[in-house]
Amino acid sequence: MSETQAETPMVPLCVKLEGTLTRTDLVWEMAIAELRKRPWILLLLPLLFLLGKRRLTGMLAGRVAIDATTLPYTKELLEYLSQKSGDGQPIILVTAVPWAHAQAVAEHLGIFTDVLSFSGRAEVEEREQALIERYGVGGFDYAGSRISEARLWKTARIPIIVNASPGLVGKIGTTRNPAILLAPRTLSVRAILSTIRLDQWVKNVLVFVPVLAAHKMDSAPALATAALAFVAFSCAASSNYIFNDLFDLTSDRLHPRKRHRPLAAAVLSVPCSLATASLLLLASLLPASFLPADFLAWLVLYLIVAWTYTVLLKRYVLLDVVALACLYTLRVVAGGAATGIRLSFWLLTFCLFIFASLALVKRCSELISAPSTRAIETNGRDYNLTDVSYLSAMGIASGYMAVLLIALYVNSPDTAALYSRPMVLWLLCPLTLFWISRMWILVGRGHIEDDPIAFALHDKGGLLVVFASCLTLLAAL
Repeated sequence: MSETQAETPMVPLCVKLEGTLTRTDLVWEMAIAELRKRPWILLLLPLLFLLGKRRLTGMLAGRVAIDATTLPYTKELLEYLSQKSGDGQPIILVTAVPWAHAQAVAEHLGIFTDVLSFSGRAEVEEREQALIERYGVGGFDYAGSRISEARLWKTARIPIIVNASPGLVGKIGTTRNPAILLAPRTLSVRAILSTIRLDQWVKNVLVFVPVLAAHKMDSAPALATAALAFVAFSCAASSNYIFNDLFDLTSDRLHPRKRHRPLAAAVLSVPCSLATASLLLLASLLPASFLPADFLAWLVLYLIVAWTYTVLLKRYVLLDVVALACLYTLRVVAGGAATGIRLSFWLLTFCLFIFASLALVKRCSELISAPSTRAIETNGRDYNLTDVSYLSAMGIASGYMAVLLIALYVNSPDTAALYSRPMVLWLLCPLTLFWISRMWILVGRGHIEDDPIAFALHDKGGLLVVFASCLTLLAAL
Protein backbone atom coordinates (compact mmCIF):
# COMPACT_ATOMS: atom_id res chain seq x y z
CA MET A 1 0.00 0.00 0.00
CA SER A 2 1.39 3.41 -0.97
CA GLU A 3 1.87 6.23 1.54
CA THR A 4 -0.83 8.30 -0.23
CA GLN A 5 -3.33 5.45 -0.02
CA ALA A 6 -2.56 4.89 3.64
CA GLU A 7 -3.23 8.52 4.48
CA THR A 8 -6.48 8.70 2.50
CA PRO A 9 -9.41 8.39 4.93
CA MET A 10 -12.08 5.87 4.00
CA VAL A 11 -15.36 7.40 2.86
CA PRO A 12 -18.44 6.39 4.82
CA LEU A 13 -20.89 3.81 3.47
CA CYS A 14 -24.45 5.08 3.93
CA VAL A 15 -27.09 2.34 4.08
CA LYS A 16 -30.83 2.93 3.80
CA LEU A 17 -32.67 1.05 6.53
CA GLU A 18 -36.14 0.41 5.15
CA GLY A 19 -36.29 -1.79 2.05
CA THR A 20 -32.50 -2.09 1.83
CA LEU A 21 -30.99 -3.26 5.10
CA THR A 22 -34.35 -4.87 5.79
CA ARG A 23 -36.28 -6.58 3.02
CA THR A 24 -39.45 -4.86 4.16
CA ASP A 25 -40.69 -1.31 4.65
CA LEU A 26 -40.81 -0.41 8.33
CA VAL A 27 -43.87 1.79 7.84
CA TRP A 28 -45.84 -1.30 6.84
CA GLU A 29 -44.33 -3.22 9.75
CA MET A 30 -45.41 -0.52 12.21
CA ALA A 31 -48.88 -0.29 10.66
CA ILE A 32 -49.40 -4.04 11.02
CA ALA A 33 -48.09 -4.01 14.60
CA GLU A 34 -50.54 -1.21 15.43
CA LEU A 35 -53.41 -3.15 13.85
CA ARG A 36 -52.48 -6.20 15.87
CA LYS A 37 -52.83 -4.20 19.10
CA ARG A 38 -55.84 -2.11 18.03
CA PRO A 39 -57.77 -4.01 15.30
CA TRP A 40 -60.49 -1.38 15.10
CA ILE A 41 -57.98 0.96 13.41
CA LEU A 42 -58.40 -1.24 10.33
CA LEU A 43 -61.57 0.75 9.60
CA LEU A 44 -59.57 3.98 9.58
CA LEU A 45 -56.54 2.69 7.67
CA PRO A 46 -57.52 4.13 4.25
CA LEU A 47 -58.00 7.54 5.85
CA LEU A 48 -54.67 7.30 7.67
CA PHE A 49 -52.78 6.67 4.46
CA LEU A 50 -54.34 9.82 3.00
CA LEU A 51 -52.30 11.74 5.58
CA GLY A 52 -49.18 10.86 3.63
CA LYS A 53 -46.33 8.52 4.46
CA ARG A 54 -44.40 11.16 6.40
CA ARG A 55 -47.20 11.95 8.86
CA LEU A 56 -48.25 8.32 9.13
CA THR A 57 -44.68 7.31 9.99
CA GLY A 58 -44.49 9.93 12.72
CA MET A 59 -47.83 8.92 14.18
CA LEU A 60 -47.01 5.20 14.22
CA ALA A 61 -43.50 5.70 15.57
CA GLY A 62 -44.87 7.13 18.80
CA ARG A 63 -47.21 4.19 19.30
CA VAL A 64 -45.32 1.14 18.04
CA ALA A 65 -41.94 -0.27 19.02
CA ILE A 66 -39.83 -2.13 16.45
CA ASP A 67 -38.45 -5.51 17.46
CA ALA A 68 -35.05 -5.36 15.78
CA THR A 69 -34.36 -9.03 16.53
CA THR A 70 -37.17 -10.31 14.29
CA LEU A 71 -36.85 -8.05 11.24
CA PRO A 72 -36.04 -9.78 7.93
CA TYR A 73 -32.57 -8.43 7.13
CA THR A 74 -30.88 -8.72 3.73
CA LYS A 75 -28.31 -11.43 4.36
CA GLU A 76 -26.07 -10.60 1.38
CA LEU A 77 -25.90 -6.93 2.37
CA LEU A 78 -25.08 -7.77 5.99
CA GLU A 79 -22.18 -9.94 4.83
CA TYR A 80 -20.93 -7.10 2.61
CA LEU A 81 -21.24 -4.55 5.44
CA SER A 82 -19.44 -6.83 7.88
CA GLN A 83 -16.56 -7.13 5.45
CA LYS A 84 -16.36 -3.36 4.92
CA SER A 85 -16.65 -2.71 8.64
CA GLY A 86 -13.79 -5.10 9.22
CA ASP A 87 -11.75 -3.16 6.67
CA GLY A 88 -12.30 -0.03 8.72
CA GLN A 89 -14.90 1.72 6.56
CA PRO A 90 -17.47 3.71 8.59
CA ILE A 91 -20.99 2.33 8.14
CA ILE A 92 -23.81 4.88 8.51
CA LEU A 93 -27.43 3.85 8.91
CA VAL A 94 -29.76 6.24 7.04
CA THR A 95 -33.49 6.18 7.62
CA ALA A 96 -36.71 8.17 7.38
CA VAL A 97 -38.11 6.61 10.58
CA PRO A 98 -37.47 8.17 14.00
CA TRP A 99 -33.97 7.83 15.45
CA ALA A 100 -34.97 5.56 18.35
CA HIS A 101 -36.25 2.86 15.98
CA ALA A 102 -33.13 3.00 13.80
CA GLN A 103 -30.87 3.02 16.87
CA ALA A 104 -32.49 -0.23 18.07
CA VAL A 105 -31.54 -1.84 14.75
CA ALA A 106 -28.01 -0.42 14.92
CA GLU A 107 -27.49 -1.74 18.45
CA HIS A 108 -28.80 -5.14 17.48
CA LEU A 109 -26.48 -5.53 14.47
CA GLY A 110 -23.47 -3.80 16.02
CA ILE A 111 -21.77 -2.76 12.75
CA PHE A 112 -22.86 0.88 12.45
CA THR A 113 -20.75 3.82 13.53
CA ASP A 114 -23.57 6.35 13.30
CA VAL A 115 -27.30 6.70 12.67
CA LEU A 116 -28.78 9.48 10.54
CA SER A 117 -32.53 9.84 10.97
CA PHE A 118 -34.38 12.10 8.54
CA SER A 119 -37.72 11.65 10.26
CA GLY A 120 -40.03 14.37 8.99
CA ARG A 121 -37.78 14.89 5.95
CA ALA A 122 -38.71 11.76 4.03
CA GLU A 123 -38.18 13.12 0.51
CA VAL A 124 -35.15 11.75 -1.32
CA GLU A 125 -34.07 15.25 -2.42
CA GLU A 126 -33.86 16.37 1.22
CA ARG A 127 -31.82 13.31 2.21
CA GLU A 128 -29.51 13.86 -0.78
CA GLN A 129 -28.90 17.48 0.14
CA ALA A 130 -28.22 16.57 3.76
CA LEU A 131 -25.73 13.83 2.80
CA ILE A 132 -23.94 16.14 0.33
CA GLU A 133 -23.67 18.86 2.97
CA ARG A 134 -22.28 16.33 5.43
CA TYR A 135 -19.90 14.37 3.18
CA GLY A 136 -19.65 16.25 -0.14
CA VAL A 137 -20.32 15.03 -3.70
CA GLY A 138 -18.67 11.66 -4.17
CA GLY A 139 -17.70 11.64 -0.52
CA PHE A 140 -19.82 8.65 0.43
CA ASP A 141 -21.01 5.28 -0.87
CA TYR A 142 -24.75 4.69 -0.86
CA ALA A 143 -26.80 1.49 -0.61
CA GLY A 144 -30.45 1.82 -1.62
CA SER A 145 -33.19 -0.15 -3.28
CA ARG A 146 -35.63 2.12 -5.15
CA ILE A 147 -35.66 4.03 -8.42
CA SER A 148 -36.47 7.20 -6.46
CA GLU A 149 -32.96 7.01 -5.00
CA ALA A 150 -31.27 7.29 -8.41
CA ARG A 151 -30.11 10.85 -7.57
CA LEU A 152 -28.33 9.56 -4.47
CA TRP A 153 -26.66 6.78 -6.47
CA LYS A 154 -25.39 9.35 -8.98
CA THR A 155 -24.11 11.60 -6.18
CA ALA A 156 -22.40 8.76 -4.31
CA ARG A 157 -18.91 7.53 -5.01
CA ILE A 158 -20.03 3.90 -5.32
CA PRO A 159 -23.74 3.08 -5.84
CA ILE A 160 -24.88 -0.15 -4.21
CA ILE A 161 -28.23 -1.44 -5.45
CA VAL A 162 -29.94 -3.84 -3.05
CA ASN A 163 -33.22 -5.79 -3.18
CA ALA A 164 -34.01 -4.26 -6.57
CA SER A 165 -35.59 -5.69 -9.70
CA PRO A 166 -33.15 -6.60 -12.51
CA GLY A 167 -34.42 -3.72 -14.66
CA LEU A 168 -33.59 -1.10 -12.04
CA VAL A 169 -29.85 -1.09 -12.76
CA GLY A 170 -30.44 0.06 -16.33
CA LYS A 171 -32.84 2.78 -15.24
CA ILE A 172 -30.55 4.69 -12.89
CA GLY A 173 -28.38 5.95 -15.74
CA THR A 174 -24.68 6.76 -15.62
CA THR A 175 -22.90 6.75 -12.28
CA ARG A 176 -19.40 7.67 -11.20
CA ASN A 177 -18.47 3.99 -10.90
CA PRO A 178 -20.16 0.74 -11.95
CA ALA A 179 -22.91 -0.16 -9.50
CA ILE A 180 -22.62 -3.06 -7.08
CA LEU A 181 -25.71 -5.27 -7.25
CA LEU A 182 -26.67 -7.24 -4.13
CA ALA A 183 -29.62 -9.60 -3.55
CA PRO A 184 -31.63 -8.75 -6.70
CA ARG A 185 -35.32 -9.25 -6.12
CA THR A 186 -37.65 -10.94 -8.59
CA LEU A 187 -41.38 -11.50 -8.33
CA SER A 188 -41.53 -15.19 -7.47
CA VAL A 189 -44.59 -17.08 -8.64
CA ARG A 190 -43.61 -19.81 -6.22
CA ALA A 191 -43.74 -17.32 -3.32
CA ILE A 192 -47.24 -16.19 -4.31
CA LEU A 193 -48.47 -19.77 -4.66
CA SER A 194 -46.97 -20.63 -1.29
CA THR A 195 -48.71 -17.64 0.31
CA ILE A 196 -52.16 -18.53 -1.05
CA ARG A 197 -51.61 -22.13 0.22
CA LEU A 198 -52.94 -24.23 -2.63
CA ASP A 199 -52.54 -27.35 -0.48
CA GLN A 200 -55.17 -25.95 1.90
CA TRP A 201 -57.76 -25.89 -0.89
CA VAL A 202 -58.47 -29.52 -0.04
CA LYS A 203 -60.53 -28.20 2.89
CA ASN A 204 -62.96 -26.68 0.42
CA VAL A 205 -63.84 -30.14 -0.93
CA LEU A 206 -66.29 -30.05 1.98
CA VAL A 207 -68.71 -28.13 -0.29
CA PHE A 208 -69.22 -31.48 -2.11
CA VAL A 209 -70.34 -33.24 1.08
CA PRO A 210 -74.06 -32.36 0.63
CA VAL A 211 -73.92 -33.77 -2.92
CA LEU A 212 -72.32 -36.96 -1.60
CA ALA A 213 -74.76 -37.28 1.31
CA ALA A 214 -77.75 -36.82 -1.03
CA HIS A 215 -76.41 -39.48 -3.42
CA LYS A 216 -76.18 -37.02 -6.32
CA MET A 217 -72.57 -37.66 -7.32
CA ASP A 218 -73.89 -38.84 -10.69
CA SER A 219 -75.68 -35.52 -11.26
CA ALA A 220 -73.64 -33.30 -13.59
CA PRO A 221 -75.55 -30.10 -12.66
CA ALA A 222 -75.03 -30.73 -8.93
CA LEU A 223 -71.33 -31.43 -9.42
CA ALA A 224 -70.87 -28.36 -11.62
CA THR A 225 -72.60 -26.15 -9.05
CA ALA A 226 -70.50 -27.60 -6.24
CA ALA A 227 -67.36 -27.02 -8.36
CA LEU A 228 -68.22 -23.32 -8.66
CA ALA A 229 -68.72 -23.18 -4.91
CA PHE A 230 -65.33 -24.87 -4.48
CA VAL A 231 -63.57 -22.24 -6.61
CA ALA A 232 -65.32 -19.38 -4.80
CA PHE A 233 -64.41 -20.72 -1.36
CA SER A 234 -60.83 -21.49 -2.40
CA CYS A 235 -60.22 -17.92 -3.59
CA ALA A 236 -61.90 -16.44 -0.51
CA ALA A 237 -59.95 -18.72 1.84
CA SER A 238 -56.62 -17.89 0.16
CA SER A 239 -57.40 -14.20 0.52
CA ASN A 240 -57.95 -14.77 4.23
CA TYR A 241 -54.71 -16.78 4.57
CA ILE A 242 -52.79 -13.73 3.36
CA PHE A 243 -54.71 -11.50 5.76
CA ASN A 244 -53.87 -13.92 8.57
CA ASP A 245 -50.17 -14.03 7.65
CA LEU A 246 -50.00 -10.23 7.71
CA PHE A 247 -51.42 -10.10 11.22
CA ASP A 248 -49.04 -12.85 12.39
CA LEU A 249 -45.83 -11.42 10.92
CA THR A 250 -44.04 -10.97 14.24
CA SER A 251 -45.06 -14.29 15.76
CA ASP A 252 -44.38 -16.19 12.53
CA ARG A 253 -40.80 -14.87 12.50
CA LEU A 254 -40.28 -16.44 15.93
CA HIS A 255 -41.70 -19.79 14.81
CA PRO A 256 -39.20 -22.46 13.66
CA ARG A 257 -41.23 -23.34 10.54
CA LYS A 258 -43.54 -20.39 9.88
CA ARG A 259 -40.60 -17.96 9.70
CA HIS A 260 -39.90 -19.37 6.23
CA ARG A 261 -43.29 -18.22 4.91
CA PRO A 262 -42.88 -15.67 2.07
CA LEU A 263 -44.39 -12.79 4.05
CA ALA A 264 -42.50 -13.52 7.27
CA ALA A 265 -39.23 -13.84 5.33
CA ALA A 266 -40.13 -10.74 3.25
CA VAL A 267 -39.72 -12.71 0.03
CA LEU A 268 -43.13 -11.25 -0.82
CA SER A 269 -43.71 -7.58 -0.03
CA VAL A 270 -46.68 -6.32 1.98
CA PRO A 271 -48.12 -4.23 -0.91
CA CYS A 272 -47.85 -7.20 -3.27
CA SER A 273 -49.57 -9.49 -0.77
CA LEU A 274 -52.36 -6.96 -0.22
CA ALA A 275 -52.89 -6.69 -3.98
CA THR A 276 -52.96 -10.50 -4.27
CA ALA A 277 -55.47 -10.81 -1.41
CA SER A 278 -57.72 -8.16 -2.99
CA LEU A 279 -57.64 -9.88 -6.38
CA LEU A 280 -58.46 -13.24 -4.81
CA LEU A 281 -61.37 -11.73 -2.90
CA LEU A 282 -62.75 -10.24 -6.11
CA ALA A 283 -62.12 -13.52 -7.94
CA SER A 284 -64.26 -15.38 -5.39
CA LEU A 285 -67.24 -13.21 -6.34
CA LEU A 286 -67.16 -14.28 -9.99
CA PRO A 287 -68.18 -17.94 -9.50
CA ALA A 288 -70.43 -16.89 -6.59
CA SER A 289 -72.41 -14.66 -8.96
CA PHE A 290 -73.60 -17.79 -10.83
CA LEU A 291 -74.86 -19.39 -7.62
CA PRO A 292 -77.93 -18.72 -5.44
CA ALA A 293 -77.94 -15.65 -3.21
CA ASP A 294 -77.99 -17.91 -0.15
CA PHE A 295 -74.56 -19.21 -1.10
CA LEU A 296 -73.13 -15.69 -1.29
CA ALA A 297 -74.59 -14.95 2.15
CA TRP A 298 -72.84 -18.01 3.63
CA LEU A 299 -69.59 -17.07 1.86
CA VAL A 300 -69.73 -13.58 3.35
CA LEU A 301 -70.46 -15.04 6.79
CA TYR A 302 -67.45 -17.35 6.37
CA LEU A 303 -65.23 -14.34 5.63
CA ILE A 304 -66.61 -12.39 8.59
CA VAL A 305 -65.93 -15.31 10.96
CA ALA A 306 -62.47 -15.85 9.43
CA TRP A 307 -61.50 -12.18 9.77
CA THR A 308 -62.90 -12.01 13.30
CA TYR A 309 -60.91 -15.13 14.18
CA THR A 310 -57.70 -13.58 12.83
CA VAL A 311 -58.19 -10.20 14.49
CA LEU A 312 -59.80 -11.19 17.78
CA LEU A 313 -61.04 -14.71 18.49
CA LYS A 314 -57.70 -16.52 18.16
CA ARG A 315 -56.56 -14.69 21.31
CA TYR A 316 -59.12 -16.36 23.58
CA VAL A 317 -59.21 -19.86 25.02
CA LEU A 318 -61.69 -22.19 23.25
CA LEU A 319 -63.32 -19.36 21.30
CA ASP A 320 -60.64 -19.96 18.68
CA VAL A 321 -61.52 -23.66 18.59
CA VAL A 322 -65.24 -22.94 18.17
CA ALA A 323 -64.44 -20.48 15.38
CA LEU A 324 -62.27 -23.03 13.53
CA ALA A 325 -64.99 -25.69 13.84
CA CYS A 326 -67.54 -23.19 12.47
CA LEU A 327 -65.28 -22.33 9.53
CA TYR A 328 -65.17 -26.00 8.53
CA THR A 329 -68.91 -26.45 9.02
CA LEU A 330 -69.74 -23.30 7.02
CA ARG A 331 -68.14 -24.90 3.96
CA VAL A 332 -70.60 -27.80 4.19
CA VAL A 333 -73.55 -25.49 4.76
CA ALA A 334 -72.52 -23.30 1.82
CA GLY A 335 -72.27 -26.40 -0.37
CA GLY A 336 -75.86 -27.22 0.52
CA ALA A 337 -76.98 -23.65 -0.24
CA ALA A 338 -75.20 -23.70 -3.62
CA THR A 339 -76.77 -26.99 -4.73
CA GLY A 340 -80.15 -26.49 -3.09
CA ILE A 341 -79.72 -29.64 -1.00
CA ARG A 342 -81.25 -29.53 2.46
CA LEU A 343 -78.79 -30.65 5.12
CA SER A 344 -79.93 -33.20 7.66
CA PHE A 345 -79.69 -32.92 11.43
CA TRP A 346 -77.32 -35.89 11.41
CA LEU A 347 -74.86 -34.33 9.00
CA LEU A 348 -74.73 -30.95 10.72
CA THR A 349 -74.26 -32.48 14.18
CA PHE A 350 -71.58 -34.87 12.94
CA CYS A 351 -69.73 -31.94 11.32
CA LEU A 352 -69.82 -29.95 14.54
CA PHE A 353 -68.20 -32.71 16.62
CA ILE A 354 -65.67 -34.00 14.08
CA PHE A 355 -64.48 -30.50 13.18
CA ALA A 356 -64.25 -29.49 16.83
CA SER A 357 -61.98 -32.50 17.33
CA LEU A 358 -59.80 -31.46 14.37
CA ALA A 359 -59.62 -27.88 15.65
CA LEU A 360 -58.45 -29.17 19.03
CA VAL A 361 -55.87 -31.35 17.24
CA LYS A 362 -54.49 -28.21 15.64
CA ARG A 363 -54.35 -26.29 18.91
CA CYS A 364 -52.80 -29.15 20.89
CA SER A 365 -50.16 -29.82 18.23
CA GLU A 366 -49.15 -26.15 18.34
CA LEU A 367 -48.89 -26.19 22.13
CA ILE A 368 -46.85 -29.39 22.19
CA SER A 369 -44.41 -28.08 19.58
CA ALA A 370 -44.06 -24.70 21.36
CA PRO A 371 -40.68 -24.37 23.13
CA SER A 372 -42.15 -22.42 26.06
CA THR A 373 -45.22 -20.65 27.40
CA ARG A 374 -43.52 -17.35 26.44
CA ALA A 375 -43.51 -18.46 22.80
CA ILE A 376 -47.24 -19.17 23.05
CA GLU A 377 -47.91 -15.73 24.54
CA THR A 378 -45.83 -14.09 21.80
CA ASN A 379 -48.06 -15.84 19.29
CA GLY A 380 -51.05 -14.11 20.88
CA ARG A 381 -52.62 -17.29 22.27
CA ASP A 382 -54.35 -17.32 25.65
CA TYR A 383 -53.04 -20.80 26.47
CA ASN A 384 -50.22 -22.36 28.44
CA LEU A 385 -48.50 -25.74 28.25
CA THR A 386 -50.58 -27.22 31.10
CA ASP A 387 -53.75 -26.89 29.00
CA VAL A 388 -52.72 -29.71 26.66
CA SER A 389 -54.18 -32.50 28.83
CA TYR A 390 -57.57 -30.78 29.11
CA LEU A 391 -57.73 -29.87 25.42
CA SER A 392 -56.76 -33.43 24.46
CA ALA A 393 -59.57 -34.83 26.60
CA MET A 394 -62.05 -32.46 24.94
CA GLY A 395 -60.79 -33.34 21.47
CA ILE A 396 -60.93 -37.10 22.01
CA ALA A 397 -64.42 -36.83 23.53
CA SER A 398 -65.61 -34.72 20.60
CA GLY A 399 -64.21 -37.22 18.09
CA TYR A 400 -65.84 -40.14 19.87
CA MET A 401 -69.16 -38.27 19.91
CA ALA A 402 -68.89 -38.10 16.12
CA VAL A 403 -68.47 -41.90 16.07
CA LEU A 404 -71.55 -42.27 18.29
CA LEU A 405 -73.54 -40.11 15.87
CA ILE A 406 -72.59 -42.44 13.00
CA ALA A 407 -73.85 -45.40 15.03
CA LEU A 408 -77.14 -43.66 15.81
CA TYR A 409 -77.53 -42.61 12.18
CA VAL A 410 -77.09 -46.19 10.95
CA ASN A 411 -79.99 -47.27 13.16
CA SER A 412 -82.28 -44.38 12.15
CA PRO A 413 -85.24 -44.61 9.73
CA ASP A 414 -83.60 -41.99 7.51
CA THR A 415 -80.78 -44.40 6.65
CA ALA A 416 -83.10 -47.17 5.48
CA ALA A 417 -84.62 -44.78 2.95
CA LEU A 418 -81.24 -43.93 1.42
CA TYR A 419 -79.31 -47.22 1.56
CA SER A 420 -80.33 -50.72 0.47
CA ARG A 421 -77.84 -52.30 2.91
CA PRO A 422 -77.68 -49.79 5.81
CA MET A 423 -76.05 -52.27 8.22
CA VAL A 424 -72.87 -52.15 6.10
CA LEU A 425 -72.47 -48.57 7.32
CA TRP A 426 -71.58 -49.94 10.75
CA LEU A 427 -68.07 -50.42 9.36
CA LEU A 428 -67.74 -46.63 9.37
CA CYS A 429 -67.78 -46.70 13.18
CA PRO A 430 -64.56 -48.71 13.71
CA LEU A 431 -62.89 -46.95 10.80
CA THR A 432 -63.65 -43.49 12.22
CA LEU A 433 -62.82 -44.65 15.75
CA PHE A 434 -59.43 -45.89 14.56
CA TRP A 435 -58.70 -42.67 12.64
CA ILE A 436 -59.64 -40.36 15.52
CA SER A 437 -57.71 -42.43 18.09
CA ARG A 438 -54.64 -42.68 15.88
CA MET A 439 -54.72 -38.95 15.19
CA TRP A 440 -54.68 -38.12 18.88
CA ILE A 441 -51.90 -40.60 19.66
CA LEU A 442 -49.79 -38.94 16.95
CA VAL A 443 -50.59 -35.54 18.47
CA GLY A 444 -49.28 -36.72 21.84
CA ARG A 445 -46.11 -38.03 20.21
CA GLY A 446 -45.54 -34.68 18.51
CA HIS A 447 -45.84 -36.11 14.97
CA ILE A 448 -48.47 -33.57 13.92
CA GLU A 449 -46.78 -30.20 13.79
CA ASP A 450 -49.50 -27.63 13.02
CA ASP A 451 -52.32 -28.43 10.63
CA PRO A 452 -54.12 -31.79 10.82
CA ILE A 453 -55.42 -31.38 7.25
CA ALA A 454 -51.92 -30.93 5.86
CA PHE A 455 -50.82 -33.96 7.87
CA ALA A 456 -53.76 -36.09 6.67
CA LEU A 457 -52.83 -35.45 3.02
CA HIS A 458 -49.50 -37.22 3.55
CA ASP A 459 -50.54 -39.78 6.15
CA LYS A 460 -50.81 -43.23 4.55
CA GLY A 461 -52.82 -44.63 7.44
CA GLY A 462 -55.38 -41.84 7.22
CA LEU A 463 -55.64 -42.13 3.43
CA LEU A 464 -56.32 -45.88 3.77
CA VAL A 465 -59.15 -45.11 6.19
CA VAL A 466 -60.66 -42.63 3.70
CA PHE A 467 -60.40 -45.21 0.91
CA ALA A 468 -61.99 -47.93 3.07
CA SER A 469 -64.79 -45.53 4.08
CA CYS A 470 -65.56 -44.76 0.43
CA LEU A 471 -65.75 -48.48 -0.34
CA THR A 472 -68.09 -48.93 2.64
CA LEU A 473 -70.44 -46.23 1.38
CA LEU A 474 -70.52 -47.78 -2.08
CA ALA A 475 -71.20 -51.23 -0.63
CA ALA A 476 -74.12 -49.87 1.42
CA LEU A 477 -75.94 -48.32 -1.56
